Amino acid sequence: MGACGSALMKPCLGETDVRYDANYPKTIVETDARWEKLTGYFKVNVTSFDPVDGGAAQPGPYIESVIQTHASPFDSSRTIAFYNHTVDGSRLIVNRYYFKPPAPFGFCQIPFEPPAMNAQPGSTCGVNGQVDFAGVYASLTHEHDGTLKIGRATGSYANSEDGIWDTGEGSYAKLTDDSTFEFSFVRPDEFSSVSSFVFFDDDTASLSAVHTMIPMQRIISVNTATMVRISEEEFLAGIEEYNEAFQVPQPIQAPMTSDEVAKYDGTFPAEEDWCGGVMLDVSCTPSPYVEPDAQMKGGVIALFVILGVLLFSSVALFFHRKAIETQKKRYKEHFIRGIARNITISDSAGRVSPEQLKKEFDHIDKDKGGTISKDELKTFLKGGKVGDISDKDVEAMWAAIDIDNSGEVDFVEFIAFLGSCGTEFDSISKEQKAMSKADKLKYASQRLSTRCLTMMSDPELVSMLRSPKMQDVMKLLMTDGQEALEEVMKTDQETIMGACGSALMKPCLGETDVRYDANYPKTIVETKLTGYFKVNVTSFDPVDGGAAQPGPYIESVIQTHWSPFDASRTIGFYNHTVDGSRLIVNRYYFKPPAPFGFCQIPFEPPAMNAQPGSTCGVNGLVDFAGVYASLTHENDGTLKIGRATGSYANSAEDGIWDTGEGSYTKLTDDSTFEFTFVRPDEFSSVQSFVFFDDDTAALSAVHTMIPMQRIISVNTATMVRISEEEFLAGIEEYNEAFQVPQPIQAPMTSDEVAKYDGTFPAEEDWCGGVMSDVSCTPSPYVEPDAQMKGGVIALFVILGVLLFSSVALFFHRKAIETQKKRYKEHFIRGIARNITISDSAGRVSPEQLKKEFDHIDKDKGGTISKDELKTFLKSGKVGDISDKDVEAMWSAIDIDNSGEVDFVEFIAFLGSCGTEFDSISKEQKAMSKADKLKYASQRLSTRCLVMPPDVDKSADEEKEGEENA
Repeated sequence: MGACGSALMKPCLGETDVRYDANYPKTIVETDARWEKLTGYFKVNVTSFDPVDGGAAQPGPYIESVIQTHASPFDSSRTIAFYNHTVDGSRLIVNRYYFKPPAPFGFCQIPFEPPAMNAQPGSTCGVNGQVDFAGVYASLTHEHDGTLKIGRATGSYANSEDGIWDTGEGSYAKLTDDSTFEFSFVRPDEFSSVSSFVFFDDDTASLSAVHTMIPMQRIISVNTATMVRISEEEFLAGIEEYNEAFQVPQPIQAPMTSDEVAKYDGTFPAEEDWCGGVMLDVSCTPSPYVEPDAQMKGGVIALFVILGVLLFSSVALFFHRKAIETQKKRYKEHFIRGIARNITISDSAGRVSPEQLKKEFDHIDKDKGGTISKDELKTFLKGGKVGDISDKDVEAMWAAIDIDNSGEVDFVEFIAFLGSCGTEFDSISKEQKAMSKADKLKYASQRLSTRCLTMMSDPELVSMLRSPKMQDVMKLLMTDGQEALEEVMKTDQETIMGACGSALMKPCLGETDVRYDANYPKTIVETKLTGYFKVNVTSFDPVDGGAAQPGPYIESVIQTHWSPFDASRTIGFYNHTVDGSRLIVNRYYFKPPAPFGFCQIPFEPPAMNAQPGSTCGVNGLVDFAGVYASLTHENDGTLKIGRATGSYANSAEDGIWDTGEGSYTKLTDDSTFEFTFVRPDEFSSVQSFVFFDDDTAALSAVHTMIPMQRIISVNTATMVRISEEEFLAGIEEYNEAFQVPQPIQAPMTSDEVAKYDGTFPAEEDWCGGVMSDVSCTPSPYVEPDAQMKGGVIALFVILGVLLFSSVALFFHRKAIETQKKRYKEHFIRGIARNITISDSAGRVSPEQLKKEFDHIDKDKGGTISKDELKTFLKSGKVGDISDKDVEAMWSAIDIDNSGEVDFVEFIAFLGSCGTEFDSISKEQKAMSKADKLKYASQRLSTRCLVMPPDVDKSADEEKEGEENA
């Protein structure tokens, strides 16, 4: 039939859904060349913050079996790191080395109560530093979306006894825009980590990372860093340098080369781990998204279905005709057996003497009226001496023997019927010769009690083919053609053939791919994130790790942590509203007035110590932002963020930032919600909400300004659920407490937000503008038209081919019938030269018939030869006749294939020419003899039909062909 996309088939699914594209790149760089930026060696200068007070991370005691983070007994404030990112085909391997110098002298003097210690085992406090090694292993997946699944993390990322953490679902690495790479690690109910690499050019980047320990119900580490590309030699030399400079003990020094890493404590993934173990590497695992079997186009399916229906009807008609033939044979044999009671049957009616035939006719004609009535025939057939015969067979026989439908059978019709029973004469003759009369009758009775054919069909298929809808479709094909049928199939194929998953059809694609599931939920389930929250925010200076300090206001410059307010003690309020498929976030950050000392600093214009309309040290600020997201047709639970407003827009004059691709929010595990905002080449923000229970959570946020080539803001916060009343009261309270000027006070209620400077998305924004809300946009993933099961398609194709043959056979038979009519008319016209034709052969006198027979029988041998018939037909007086028609006529008239035509065969052939007798009779009655001959000559000089090349088959060949069919 051809593959998908060929002439008869629909386009391949892979043309619209890359997951089904078998030719999609299988290597990371081929998928997206931008991954090359991340590949290579980097030296990293790390700043670590204390997430509680916002200061630089301080050393803390070592306690065995307790997770060590920023509180490890080393100087974490000045960490030096090295990264090696290796891309190997479809795999990404990250080796990370964090060198922490020895703890300061003062820390080492602190007396700790056991089991707390001021140094790790094998180290001396203030003397030995540490190398914190970690490995990350990720691979491309069959989703073909460029995302890499992180399957394993090792070393400090694992923090387990065997140093291995097989991450499971929700851990990934991806490129969110041209410059930003995002890594997310999730260990449900234990740990979450979000890291971002933002590249300013090919060789420099910023790194931010926030780690949250869920059992401890807090953010445990916040890091920012600058990254610079180095060579492999500098990478290896740097590791050696800091192992020595920080006096890292030999037993805990990390592996350096790839070979060493591969052997490191058995943590490097084995091939079976990559290939279906903890990962599903696209290069060595089978895809769950296999291009479905090619689907025929609707019109092609329709054509084959209709051909199948027509063939079903044709086959039914064939078997019906076969049954009729069987019935004919049955009643003819019954009739000859009745005659055989009184006379000895020869192998041909022509070899039974005229006296015997006349005697048998008179025997049946009980009332001696010269014709046989239906009742007289029934009495003869139901005499009981030759076995039983059904009323149905009697009626069928009467319809065959009463050729002119006059209600009576004359002697010619009787002889004609006997002439059509040649096979039965031969059969009964052989039986009579081989067995006694009693045996004959017994054997005949047994044969007549057995049916020869049973129709077998698939009940469901038969039901479909017989349905009123299918009948209507068949009529449409016959009347309006295939184009009209194709239009119907576009809209009604499911009604006609059944939906996907039905008996004739393959399963629906939506059963294995939720994107194609039309019944997938269209609303967001209300979660822990929904509702009102009060937030206490700690903001860090990303440069020195200290608390964020106020900075001057400069018009037209993006204001961040250095705005002229006390950003170190921000109070926030969140309202997360779920409306069906939409999520609306309203965020309010209240910053108190700047401290007195800052207001005394003289700034050179255009820098100012306060925003317009505010007084430094007197007025605070409310920083309002809105986020608008909706479910997408990906049906994966991710919400696309389509718009951000207020301070998130910051650089937009109208306060609107339509975020575009790469901005989303999703639930990465039962406790963690992640928000990512990306504005290519401008801004990126990664935020995590980690819930410890239904009412409390930790919030972390890292914002990077790409044009400034630096992280501009790092925040951590604790969140507590409050009521709507507390939410509204809190906003009023801090507007007043921080003396926020009236013109810049933010909207409070949902109605006010919706009207706020026209930034709230209009319905057209939700529905295909900046968003593609699942509830009001059409899905690009539409369940394909139902595909017939392979066997059903094959059945209809074969049925279609057979029907083509059946139709050809039908037209062949039609041509044969036309030929028969033609040569019969020619024959009767020849006879009409000598006698007046009545409307039935039975009404022509026996003398006239005998005289015409003798006229054709030139050698007076009592039979007509083929040459004698040809001479009669080609005499030229009644028009020309082709040799092909002469041959066909001879096959019809020489019933017993003896090579000669006797008088009975001659009469039988005349008996089959009822229609032609009637036609010629009407012509003779309507005109003079001269006109008759003239008109007949004109008519016979014109051929009415050109026959196909194979119409000159003999009667036996025709019959054999029919039986074979």
